[in-house]
Amino acid sequence: MPYIIAGIVVVAIIVIAYIIILVEKTKLKTKIIKEISRHGKLEKSNETSHDFIFKSAGSEIALKMVYVGHAKELSINSKRHWQIHRGKGINFVSTHGFEKLRRPKAIVVYPTPKRIVKYINENEVDFVKPLEKCFDFYLLTEESLEKLKKISQ
Repeated sequence: MPYIIAGIVVVAIIVIAYIIILVEKTKLKTKIIKEISRHGKLEKSNETSHDFIFKSAGSEIALKMVYVGHAKELSINSKRHWQIHRGKGINFVSTHGFEKLRRPKAIVVYPTPKRIVKYINENEVDFVKPLEKCFDFYLLTEESLEKLKKISQ
């Protein structure tokens, strides 16, 4: 009987932790969407390759939101191979055709990982800075959302 109670308590703790993480993730995404909307018009996309269309100064940018959690590093290996490096293991980010889009595009990464790098070749890595193109798209974090307006000009 004590094992059943202990099992129920462990399951309850896991469920509560999952709900807390989900609520925090949703709050952060909502905050980012509000901040982006201050700089232009934001429309939900009907395509799976990106989440929103940002419109400003007569131009449109496809925006993809990527949740990385509390990752140590996000590495952009190529236009379509992205990896999230956590303390234990690596997760791949599915691009869903984002790399095939012909329009200007940007990725919004949240929360900001400790490092964002792109691979130039198999042996050379470079840190990604705001307003720097990463292959054929821009990469933005919570701290650099105001730069989205400069990209759209």
